[in-house]
Amino acid sequence: MAMADGRYYLDRCAFRVLNSDGSQQNRFDFSINPQSIQEQTQARTAYMNTKDWGTVQNFGMGQKSITISGTTGWQHGLGIDQAWQLKSFLDTYLNNYPTGTEDNHPVLVFDNYTDNYSYKVAISPSGYQFSQDVSQAILVKYTINMIVIGNTDQASASDRTSTLIGRPGEGGMTDGNMSNATSSAIANLRRDIR
Repeated sequence: MAMADGRYYLDRCAFRVLNSDGSQQNRFDFSINPQSIQEQTQARTAYMNTKDWGTVQNFGMGQKSITISGTTGWQHGLGIDQAWQLKSFLDTYLNNYPTGTEDNHPVLVFDNYTDNYSYKVAISPSGYQFSQDVSQAILVKYTINMIVIGNTDQASASDRTSTLIGRPGEGGMTDGNMSNATSSAIANLRRDIR
C-alpha cells in the first residue's frame, strides 16, 4: 500500500528517463505529489446511423492519457527551485530526444508510486504549462499532459520478435498472411523436407 494511512508511508510520484537497455539516464522525484492526477481512456468505438436504427462497432480500448497538475510547494524557496528543475527536466527530455520511435531511444516513464503503477509516456502535443499567479506569488503551478505509450512491464516493439516455432504453414501461420519472399522460402523448405 502506497498511501499514508497511519500504517504505511506515502510514496511520491516520479519521472524517469530510461535508455533502451533499461538503465536509468535521468530522474525527477516530486517532493509534493501532484494535486490532481487525471487518467482518460478513449474507446475505439464507431457508431453509424442506418435506415432503421444504428450499428456500433467496438474495437476495444483506445489511447490512454494522463494529466497531472499541482505545485511544487514553497518549502522556504526550495519549491520554486524544484519547479524550475521539473521544467528543465522536461525541456531537456524534449530537446535531446526528438525522434518518434522507441528503437534505441530513451523513453520517459511516469511512476505513480502512490497508486502503484508506472507507464511509458510521451509528452502530449498540448505539452506542459508552468504558471505563477499574483494571488499565490510564491507558488509555481504546473500542468503536464502525457500520452501513455505502454506499460513498463511490456517489451518495446523493437524487443519483440515474430519467430515461427514448429513446422512452417502449420498452427496459425498460413501462406496467405506472409510476404511472397517468406512464402517462397517456406515452399523451398517444405520441398527440402519431403
